[in-house]
Amino acid sequence: WSETKISFSTFSNFENNRVTTLTIPAQFPLQGNSTKRNKQLQAGYQMIGHIMSHLAACDTGRPESILYAPMARALDSLAATNAHIKEAIFYTDAQENTGAFSMYRDTDVAKVVSNPEQVKAFFEREVPLNSLKGVTIYIIYNAPTPLEESRFLLIANLWGAMFISHGAHVVIGANLPTN
Repeated sequence: WSETKISFSTFSNFENNRVTTLTIPAQFPLQGNSTKRNKQLQAGYQMIGHIMSHLAACDTGRPESILYAPMARALDSLAATNAHIKEAIFYTDAQENTGAFSMYRDTDVAKVVSNPEQVKAFFEREVPLNSLKGVTIYIIYNAPTPLEESRFLLIANLWGAMFISHGAHVVIGANLPTN
């Protein structure tokens, strides 16, 4: 019966592209109609599927992928809300690719392995994180090859450790957990 608000967006070298927000308004249980509410929720689930399939089909067509900065901003914004449930789902290959840092540059990948604290400090300078206490973060990517999976896990685990150090609960995997 609580309000549910879900925002969907794509990330690219413009950092945060089109944002679509789905809102199911709150209703007072004693005054609400449970049949009507169930229909609203079913329509919401269908809309989520439609939005997700549309976003997955979007091609940004740009040479860079700025991922950390918009993720960090979105997480800080979510943490600052008074929502009872604060969850962020990022479906991403996590391949940050800018002039300053690129997961496609062997020297930068080597830094993540050999000196993760230096890489964490780099990202924290880009966009410092506030407290993420009470936020659950899902970083999801179903990699098509073992190499892409290892690259994903390398940076996703680094970001996950950063988010955990700021109080978040982090889940990294190929799929969303169903329980």
